[in-house]
Amino acid sequence: MRSLMDEVTYQAGCPNVLNLSKNIPDCPGGPAGRAGKGQQVRFFTSSADGVTTVRIEGELDAVTVLELRPFIDELVEKKHPRIVIDLSGLRLIDSSGVGALVFLYKKSKEYGGW
Repeated sequence: MRSLMDEVTYQAGCPNVLNLSKNIPDCPGGPAGRAGKGQQVRFFTSSADGVTTVRIEGELDAVTVLELRPFIDELVEKKHPRIVIDLSGLRLIDSSGVGALVFLYKKSKEYGGW
């Protein structure tokens, strides 16, 4: 995971907190009206009492969702029993972002998570 992130921090304690962040630079040639706007998505995780909370900030769209997919795959692979998605810091989400979240939901239900 470290190789995919710009910043990784871990804080031991009660609760243990793992923060992962990825900054995505401007994307020339992106969707019309968006190039040069500084598309960014950042995501952070923390775990407490068997619940993994994923906070997503910024813009989650067809360009930035590519950064989130490996992280979602890792959550599914580790079979976290309870996952909470915090979208309070999200400024924009398109159908690609919604699709990634639905994928996470369906996969976690397959192994008995929620």
